[in-house]
Amino acid sequence: MNRSPVKSDRASRQLTVAATQATATRPCVLIVDDSADTLKVVRAVLEQAEYDVCLAPDGESALERLSWITPDAILLDAVMPGLSGFETCRRIKADAGLAQIPVIFMTGLSETEHASTT
Repeated sequence: MNRSPVKSDRASRQLTVAATQATATRPCVLIVDDSADTLKVVRAVLEQAEYDVCLAPDGESALERLSWITPDAILLDAVMPGLSGFETCRRIKADAGLAQIPVIFMTGLSETEHASTT
């Protein structure tokens, strides 16, 4: 799988645009993935379904964004450089203010690959 990294300044600009366009009636989804291609595709699908979308290129950026937004759901890549999706999820669920947010993992891991990381 060809994964191209996302530049954090670009993701920040996209997040700012998404946050300013957000309305109280549209659900918001935070997408966390280090693949620019994945972010682009998932964002397009969700926006077409009339969701507000916020983007984060890694776990640390996701936690930062969660300090000023509360999405209705989080789509989280399991394997990312730096803070993994698994550790990011642990930190989200350890925070009483965020623990209720549903987290859905997106991964290309097979069952045998995952078994060696848990």
